[in-house]
Amino acid sequence: LIVASVLYNQVGQHELGKHYAEEVLADSPAPRARCFANNLLLESYYHLKSLPENEADIHTMIATCSEQGEVLAANMSRIYLAKKWLADGETKKAVAFLEDHLAEAESTKYPKLISEVHSLLAQYKFQSNELAQAEHHANVAVKASASIPYSPSLAVAEKTLYEIGLRRKDSAMAFEHFRKYAE
Repeated sequence: LIVASVLYNQVGQHELGKHYAEEVLADSPAPRARCFANNLLLESYYHLKSLPENEADIHTMIATCSEQGEVLAANMSRIYLAKKWLADGETKKAVAFLEDHLAEAESTKYPKLISEVHSLLAQYKFQSNELAQAEHHANVAVKASASIPYSPSLAVAEKTLYEIGLRRKDSAMAFEHFRKYAE
C-alpha cells in the first residue's frame, strides 16, 4: 500500500495517495512504516492544500521518523511544514526551521532533498532581500539538481537566480538564468 501511495503521489493523484497512506495507518503499522505513511500523507495533504492546522500533529509525524532514524523522511516532512509556514506568512520561522536542520538534510546526500531545501531557502532569502545568501542557496540547489534536470526545485533555484540578476541590474546573469529557468 505504501508503494501505491508513492506512485499516486508521484503522478499527481494525491487523493489516491492520501487514501492508500491512510489505509496503511489504519492497520496500526510498525513505527518505520508509520513514518513513511505519515510522510506520504503530508505530501498528499500539501498538494491537496489541506495540511493539518494543528502543527503538533506534523511535529509528531516528524518525530516518528526521527526516532526511527529515517532522516530523509523526517526532512521531507519538515519541508511541508516550512511551506505551510510560508503560506501562513511565517517566513522567518520557516527559514530558521530549515536552517536548524540543514546539516542533517545535507548528510543524506539525497539530491532531491538537498535541492528542495536549498531552493526554498534561496526563495525565502530573496524575499527577505538577503541576496548573497539567496544566491548561495540557489547555486547549491542547482548543483544538487544535476542528476534531476527537470525538477521543480531546480526551476525555483534558476528563477531565484534570474530575479537576483534583475535586482542587481546584471543583465547577463538575469538572461542566463531566465533561459535555464524557461527550459
